[in-house]
Amino acid sequence: MIAGNCWYLAKALVRQDKTAEALPHARRAVEIFTHLGSPDLAKAQTILAECEG
Repeated sequence: MIAGNCWYLAKALVRQDKTAEALPHARRAVEIFTHLGSPDLAKAQTILAECEG
C-alpha cells in the first residue's frame, strides 16, 4: 500500500506541474515496487521518468 500511495501522490503532483515535489515519492514507489517484484513497477518508472525529465 505504501508504494501505491507514493505512486498516486507522485502522479497527482506531476499533473499539477510540481515535479520537484513528486520526485521523492516517485523514487520511493520505484524502490518499493522493485523490492516486491511488483508488476506495478512499470507505472512507477513512468512517473519517475516524468519527474526526472
